[in-house]
Amino acid sequence: MFRERYAELRFLSWLGDLFAIGLAYYLALFLRDSILVGVQLPLVGVLDQVEGADGRWFLHWALLLGALLLRSCGVYHDLRAASAWRMVVGYVRFTLLLGVLLSALAYMGHAFELSRALVAFFLTLLVLLYAIKVLLVLKLLHAMRRRGLQQHNLLVVGTGPRAESCLRRLQGHPEWGVVVVGLVDKEPQRLGDEVCGTPVVGTFADVESLLDRHPIDEVVFMGPRSWLVDLEPVVLACEEVGVRFHHAIDLFTTAIARPSTASCAGLRMISYETRPGPDWAIVLKRVADVALSSTLILLLTPLFVVVALLIGISSPGPIFFVQRRVGLYGRTFHMLKFRTMELYAEERRGDLDALNELDGPVFKIQDDPRVFPLGRYLRRFSIDELPQLVNVLFGQMSLVGPRPPLAAEVADYSRWQLRRLSMRPGMTGLWQVSGRNQLGFSDWMKLDLRYIDEWSLGLDFRLLALTLPAVVTGRGAY
Repeated sequence: MFRERYAELRFLSWLGDLFAIGLAYYLALFLRDSILVGVQLPLVGVLDQVEGADGRWFLHWALLLGALLLRSCGVYHDLRAASAWRMVVGYVRFTLLLGVLLSALAYMGHAFELSRALVAFFLTLLVLLYAIKVLLVLKLLHAMRRRGLQQHNLLVVGTGPRAESCLRRLQGHPEWGVVVVGLVDKEPQRLGDEVCGTPVVGTFADVESLLDRHPIDEVVFMGPRSWLVDLEPVVLACEEVGVRFHHAIDLFTTAIARPSTASCAGLRMISYETRPGPDWAIVLKRVADVALSSTLILLLTPLFVVVALLIGISSPGPIFFVQRRVGLYGRTFHMLKFRTMELYAEERRGDLDALNELDGPVFKIQDDPRVFPLGRYLRRFSIDELPQLVNVLFGQMSLVGPRPPLAAEVADYSRWQLRRLSMRPGMTGLWQVSGRNQLGFSDWMKLDLRYIDEWSLGLDFRLLALTLPAVVTGRGAY
């Protein structure tokens, strides 16, 4: 449970743990030379003191074994609910196992020979570094969650003893950052009741509207077995909009959502989710977003300055246009663009509705009278979209994904179209490379859902490669 929010943190933690292995080795070498040998070396000179080929082999083997063993020692399991003691014990287990394997490798294969003092210092320092890391990271995460950051919203189906047990456990750990937005009961007469201070906000028939009105990350079934016969509409409602559903028993056949095992409050669950790809691929997608967006921002800074000056000369008003858009699971954010329209263009929108050239809830006019001359060029070659690299860097968007809609557009979506919100919105996607504004609204939505269903890292890179010629030619843009 809570995998997509913490897959990125697990990957970064894994990289930090590998860095700690290298740091522990150099610190151990410094202490060995300073304390036992009596040579007072400055810390900056330690990097030159690696003991030739043996030292390099020791460090290389330690990093290789560490990369393979860290994930098997339980240090990254359920980071939201992890305790410091449990994580430290996992790191101690890992360090002992690493020491045994390195010693066996040195003894049997004669891969390297190092002093026992250096190895002892290395293992001891490694445990200390991991303990410090655990305390600092958990303290930071807990402080963030207590202040309302990184919250995870849950809708609990059930009001009986199982649901009450789950609520009490979650309320006892506010540092986990899990917020139960409400309870769902089978019987309408329970509406308005409270269980452990959490209100009953709906029945099975209300789940669709609850998912529409609230940013809900996951739905958890904690009701009695007698409810199972009536539970399938709840599961299918979650599937339709791409929200994960958790249950202890795999009873339902879904067309898109795939079952996988998970846990919640110590209970084993079966989860149904429509998002494709393993967690490591989602993490690499985010890593690529950060690396590419930060690099492009640095490289394109001169272009940003030139465009900003030209906008300032061409039209009075702000350089950027900031608009509230709908992102992952209905969360809103402020999307950045270079301004291409005259001031008060939004106020004139109502007068132009009759000229809309697209079907559905979206609005586009090829020769929009609100766009000033320079803005037409910026829009034709998608230069006005480049500031969204900042949104990508901050995690509100991705380089590739469905385009972020307006809240007014989402309000007019059909049920099946809401599933496009189950993946982080992007700057480019199948729609942009398939004709953009030349496509109808229904085809646009189907392309976004096709992207979600067929997503892979390879697809993202192919779409990025296809985006460049589409932008250069301005095909379908206005």
